[in-house]
Amino acid sequence: LDAAEAAEPAAVDAMRAQVALGGQRPQAAARLARRALDKAEADDRFEVMCQALEVLGQVARLADLAAAERCFLRAYATAERHGYELWRVRALNELATIDVVDARDEDRLAAVRRAALATGALATVANVDCRLTAMRVEHGDLEGALASASASVERSRRLRLPLLPKALMHLA
Repeated sequence: LDAAEAAEPAAVDAMRAQVALGGQRPQAAARLARRALDKAEADDRFEVMCQALEVLGQVARLADLAAAERCFLRAYATAERHGYELWRVRALNELATIDVVDARDEDRLAAVRRAALATGALATVANVDCRLTAMRVEHGDLEGALASASASVERSRRLRLPLLPKALMHLA
């Protein structure tokens, strides 16, 4: 073990889980995230718990929206209870993603947008505006869709986000 692994084994496993998920290895990601979660719970490492729960929820979302929602709700509650504002926003964002996938209303997306603005997570705001656009088009709210698409394009340009092509497509 190197020094980082010895000092922070839960954090290292959580990071490895994110890397595995990004590498399209969901089973490895879930295994590493579960191990990180167990270690983090034993050591009261609440931020690492949020990170591990996020990965577990993202993996679960591939096959089971209800299981994914439970993971993200737990991450949200943990972040809320321990004052991790960015992790709270991330969990809320994941919950809103489930709402989009499951064709629910846009309440949580609007809540994510407000929270992301309040915390300065402007890339998240642009991403949420993109998802709001798609949801509003689907619900026939073309005026609202135009407003959110325009906001996403403007913010993506200003911040030079890789989201810009997608935002422009939504605007079109």
